[in-house]
Amino acid sequence: MTEPMSDPRQWNGRMNPLIAELAEGYTSALSDYLNGAGEAALRRALEFGRRALAEGMGVLDMATLHRKCVLSLVGDTEPEPSANQVRDRAFKFFVESLSPYEVVLRGLQEADAKLRHSLRELMLAEEALRRQNDKRIAANQALEIFGVSDGAAAGNDHAGLSRIRPA
Repeated sequence: MTEPMSDPRQWNGRMNPLIAELAEGYTSALSDYLNGAGEAALRRALEFGRRALAEGMGVLDMATLHRKCVLSLVGDTEPEPSANQVRDRAFKFFVESLSPYEVVLRGLQEADAKLRHSLRELMLAEEALRRQNDKRIAANQALEIFGVSDGAAAGNDHAGLSRIRPA
């Protein structure tokens, strides 16, 4: 049984502003392309794909958006039910063939998120070490004012420390 034609601006039964904007532009560009617009419409398709990717949409999301947009353009009025079944089954086959791409994309997105988190942690650790180093430098400079060497500050020169103790 085929699904009824749906509004391409809806996603999982709800209107999503981003999806609505993409669907309207995508449907317009697809219509232009189908009516002979050529490379200009294909460039728009590429731009929509880039934006969708940047917004976190996956390959399967784009395939579903494409299907909804096609249905909104050609309708669901084919007279023969078997033709609808063939179209729907072909689309499901197509979506299934894209599943490995989706898995890789999601894996890359997760790895990217983990790397970004690790980078933030490393930057915080670097800042903490920088502050520690600044304190050590300031302490060494203060000791040098009193004539104490680095070795004395580390406990290797007890005689140097005795020079700064009150009598």
